[in-house]
Amino acid sequence: MSAGAKAQEVITLEWEAGTEEKNFEIRATNGEVFTVDWGDGNSTTHTGEGDSLLIPSNIYSIAGTYTVIISATADCHFMTFDCHYRKVISLILNDCSELENLNCHVNQLSNLDLRGCLALITLTCGYNKLENLDITSNGLLQNLDCGMNELTNLDLSNNPALRILYCHNNKLYSLDLSSNQALEKIACVWNRLQLSDLYSISEMISEDTNKILGYQKRAIIGKYNNPLFKDQWEFNGIFTQVPMLIGNSDGYYIIPNEGIVFTVSGLYFVHLTNDAIVSHPDFPVEMIVDVHLPINCIIENDIPNLKIYPNPTKDILNMEIQNNEEIKSITIYSMEGKLIEKDMYIFQSGQLNINKLAIGSYILNIETDNNSFSKLIIKN
Repeated sequence: MSAGAKAQEVITLEWEAGTEEKNFEIRATNGEVFTVDWGDGNSTTHTGEGDSLLIPSNIYSIAGTYTVIISATADCHFMTFDCHYRKVISLILNDCSELENLNCHVNQLSNLDLRGCLALITLTCGYNKLENLDITSNGLLQNLDCGMNELTNLDLSNNPALRILYCHNNKLYSLDLSSNQALEKIACVWNRLQLSDLYSISEMISEDTNKILGYQKRAIIGKYNNPLFKDQWEFNGIFTQVPMLIGNSDGYYIIPNEGIVFTVSGLYFVHLTNDAIVSHPDFPVEMIVDVHLPINCIIENDIPNLKIYPNPTKDILNMEIQNNEEIKSITIYSMEGKLIEKDMYIFQSGQLNINKLAIGSYILNIETDNNSFSKLIIKN
C-alpha cells in the first residue's frame, strides 16, 4: 500500500452455525464492491447500494464454528453492520472509520474494540458478556445500548453528543454524566449506583418517563462507616426514608437523623428511597443494600485481642492475635463489598503483604478458630 493510501476496511467475525442459513445485514458505498469469505470454502461478491441494506447469506453443510471475513475494495466503505442474535463469539472491526451504526445485540461477545470506528453514531451491544467497553474514541456517538452485560465502569467523558443511554443490568458502581449535557433518555436500573448518582441523573433529565433509574443493589461487608449511608441521607432538603429494613429483630439497629448504625452482627437488607430523586413511574427509585456483619464479628475500630499495624501502609501489615488463636483465612473486600482477594498468604511471622492492592481503603476480614474480625485498612 502506497504512503498516504487508506487501509481497506475489513470486518472479521467468528460465529456458531448449524446447517441453517446464516446471514448479516450491511450497508456499503453505492456501486462499490466487497467480498465475503464464509469460512467454509465459500465466498461471495456483493455491490453496495448506498442507503439500502444488503443481506448476504450462506448455508453451512456442517454445524460448527466459522470465521467470516468481510473485505471492502479500496473505495468501498461500510456504514452499517448488523449481526444481532447470530451467536457471534468475536467481532473485529479493522479500519472501519465510516461505520455509523453497529448492532451486535444478543451474542456472546466478551470484547469489542471500537477505536477505529470514529464515525460511530449508534451502538447496540446489549446482552453480551462485556466486562469492559471503551468508547472514548467515539466522539460522535449519540445512541448507546450496552445493557445486560458485566460492566463495572463506563467512561462517557468523550461522548458529548450522547442523547440516549441504556446501561441497565450491569455492575456499575458510579456513572459520571457531567460531559453528556445532550442526554435526553437513560435506563440505568439494576446496577450498583448510589442515591447521589441517581439524584444527579434525576436533576439532569427533565422528562420523568425518560429516566428509568429504578432499583440499585450494593453489598457492604462489615461496619466501616458510622453512621452508615450518611452521604446518601439528604438531597435538596428532602431526607432519605427507610421504608423497609429486614434483618434481626427490633433494637438491632438505630436510625438517627443522618444514617443507620447497626449494633448487632447479622445480615440486613436495607431499602432506601428519597422523593427528591424522580424516576419513570413504573421504575421507582430504591437502593437495596445487603449489609453483612459476620457472626461473632467484632466490628469496632479498636478490636480487643487483635492488633493490625501500621495502618495505613504501603505494603506490609503486621497482625497480632492474643489467646493463641490461629488465623484460618484472610479476605479483602472493596468499600462497595466487592471481593478483591481471597485466601491470602500469611507469613509465619504474622505479616500480610498488600503491595499489589491499588491505593485506597479496604475491608480486611480475618477468620480464626473462634472468631471473625472485620477491620478497615488503608493502602497508601
